[in-house]
Amino acid sequence: MCDGAYVLNTSRDGFKPTEFAVTVPCNDSVYIDKTLYVIEKDTCCNGVIKVWVRDASGKVNLNGATVKMWFNGAIMQTETVVEGYAIFKGLCSGKYGFDITKDTYIHQEFNVELPCNQTVLVEKFLVSETTEDTCCQGKIRLFVRKINSDLNLNGAIVKISKNGTLLGSQTVAEGSVLFQQLCMGTYNFRISLDGYKVIEFALELACNQVRELEKYLEPVSTDSCCNGQIKIVARDSKSNEPLNGATVKIWKNGTLLSTGTVANGYYLFTKLCDASYAFDILAEHHKHIEFNYTLSCNEQKVIEKTLEPEVTDSCCFGKYTVVIQDSTSGNPVGGVTVNLWKGSTKLAYRTTAADAGSITFSNLCQGEYSISVSRDGYNGREWSFAIGCSETLRVEKKILAKSGTDTCCTAVLKIRVIDDADGSYISGARVVVRKNGVAIADPSTNVEGWIMVQNLCAPATYSYLVSKDGYISQDGSATFTTCVTQALSVRLKK
Repeated sequence: MCDGAYVLNTSRDGFKPTEFAVTVPCNDSVYIDKTLYVIEKDTCCNGVIKVWVRDASGKVNLNGATVKMWFNGAIMQTETVVEGYAIFKGLCSGKYGFDITKDTYIHQEFNVELPCNQTVLVEKFLVSETTEDTCCQGKIRLFVRKINSDLNLNGAIVKISKNGTLLGSQTVAEGSVLFQQLCMGTYNFRISLDGYKVIEFALELACNQVRELEKYLEPVSTDSCCNGQIKIVARDSKSNEPLNGATVKIWKNGTLLSTGTVANGYYLFTKLCDASYAFDILAEHHKHIEFNYTLSCNEQKVIEKTLEPEVTDSCCFGKYTVVIQDSTSGNPVGGVTVNLWKGSTKLAYRTTAADAGSITFSNLCQGEYSISVSRDGYNGREWSFAIGCSETLRVEKKILAKSGTDTCCTAVLKIRVIDDADGSYISGARVVVRKNGVAIADPSTNVEGWIMVQNLCAPATYSYLVSKDGYISQDGSATFTTCVTQALSVRLKK
């Protein structure tokens, strides 16, 4: 295993699964001891939830709609509406989350509290997208052919999605597929066919626009030359510091293959065939660079690149060094995650080494920033600082070890952040979780809008503040009486 942060999940029949994160230092060994708890037999597991799905205007049953049921933040079951209903049986008492989706309708989320062995009927009405949007007569026709050929690839599967929700799937016939009644916005497509490489791409559609385009699939290579790797190492040309957080893109024949983010100084592209590739590296306050490389069969290549700082601002060469110490012994503390924020945007993060307890953020522009730190077994901290033009600062901060008076420390808090206007998931939102007024974690939401904070103790109450540029911040709290997993939804308004 390379150095970095990993998430592990352990499971066994008859036991409650557990998921946790661990940071592995360079070439180090980490020993983890986890306890799995037996799933107690529950006599309250004969409950039923019936979801009746209807059209909001015509009051007709929306057969074919998809209903997903969630419990503790994980999908438990997916059903299709038949004769107006989606039925979920054999449910234990508890709180369940649901998500209803159907083509041309606005998806809907809701929660149901199920008592012991009860049957609950829920009636939900979906609003048609066309009732609220007059720009829903767009069309997209895709012609799918073999690369370097006019051969139509009939039988290829084309899937269309929007805002992470699958809208439909069609099979290519007579060389093309046609998607109709599309509203304005950005759509994502996935084209697959046995024996060919899958391609994915996005397409933006204007109001009632009709678009046609051709897509070419490349046959899967019959040789074994598709296990190549290219490791991109990105550094600042002045300080030689790693450019963590920089974006790296890889292209082939003008098509974007993948996008990655530099962590620990590099990003690794894997499963590459022997071919010529183009790369882009983009980093904040730096000039972006482009370059090409031709990879031979199963070659493993390391490419080191330096980016020049932008000269438009001569006050962007500041350095901020923080030393994390144990508040009792005064010794440096390793394994501490240190996050650098500007407003609600996380700019970078570092992990302190075991022997030094210090990290340095370089190339900081003049302005105000905030720092948050977290580590298992310690209370988190956060503070703000201002740095002058190309100023160098060094501070020492102490963190307090947890008292260990809690009865358990395996609780999990999951929060999904949703746009209140259109129901889409918000990625990149900052969620600061506090206990007794002290910040213990501040993750950012993933592409599906989720954050997860593990190893919380109980009994205890945790507060949280959700923020995102362009949205009104929202706070709340979660109380744990026992060590369970709680999944919450937070809707932000612009």
